[in-house]
Amino acid sequence: MDTYYFQVLGSPEDGFTSSAIYRRKDNQLMGRIFELVDGWYIQTEYFDQLNDKDFVHCLNQAKESLKHYTNRKGAHFPKDWTREQISLWLMQRDDR
Repeated sequence: MDTYYFQVLGSPEDGFTSSAIYRRKDNQLMGRIFELVDGWYIQTEYFDQLNDKDFVHCLNQAKESLKHYTNRKGAHFPKDWTREQISLWLMQRDDR
């Protein structure tokens, strides 16, 4: 199950926290998963990967990991914050 790995990102440009999914053999970005106020989303250009059990397993692990980021949905941060402040806010965890 080491075919894929994920990296959590708190991007001020996006305004939410996401997990980017990479293919291990060449570090190619394969997609990402994130949650907004209206639900969970998966973005990928490689829809056939959704049939790959290792890819889906990595997505599920990434989703579970994201649940610990308390501001992951990115709603309601002050508009006058700097990029650094937003990024730190998006990366806050409940430490469970």
